[in-house]
Amino acid sequence: MRKLLIPLLSIILSACAAIKPPLSSDNQTSSSYKRPDAGAFIVLLPPEVDVYELKAGIDILKRELHQQLSAAGYKIAIIDQNSYDTIWSQEVSIVGGIYDPVNGNLKRTEYLKALSFLVQRISGETKATLVLRPNLVLRTAKLAGSAATWDGQQRRVPVLGSANETWRYDGTTQGLSVELTAFSTDGALVVHSFGGASLPFRSNLLTSKNEVRPDLFAAENELKEAVELSLKPVLGQ
Repeated sequence: MRKLLIPLLSIILSACAAIKPPLSSDNQTSSSYKRPDAGAFIVLLPPEVDVYELKAGIDILKRELHQQLSAAGYKIAIIDQNSYDTIWSQEVSIVGGIYDPVNGNLKRTEYLKALSFLVQRISGETKATLVLRPNLVLRTAKLAGSAATWDGQQRRVPVLGSANETWRYDGTTQGLSVELTAFSTDGALVVHSFGGASLPFRSNLLTSKNEVRPDLFAAENELKEAVELSLKPVLGQ
């Protein structure tokens, strides 16, 4: 698993006015997709993460998805990791593997076929109407003033040692997002969405460095908001 890279930020003293950003422009919804009826059964695959440092947010992500989908009127089940690993390895074997034995590159056609088979199998065995794959991912966030915007979210850039001054930023950084991929019972991808959660880095003015926030998942409302944003296309909002 690749290491988390800390981006460099340019810092200028200034103020910034907050705005409410639109949902992610990368969101995609199939023209044939319709929100599941109330009471439908939805299965969640085990969440995956871009980098190791994000694993601490997995339990919060699962809890928020379960709570919010249940509140929307759905029955929810989460496939445990061991069961998922077993099923996935079987589907990968059926397609003859998903990595090229010569160069180690992912064979995308085989990967998508194995994923489709896995969704069809889970849907058939559980009678689920929809299968969701949630991930915690790092996405490009645009810096403007003292805040960053990405995937429907805006957050103030965390600063340590600022002495209550407001700092201005330019360029881009990385933002943490919830990525949701929804599959129909035939294994087709019907929704792909993102919801911005938080900024995983803070500017440490005491050391003149940027560092991973030690309190990254301390404020659970950040992932709660990200789940709400990522679920909007799924819920037809």
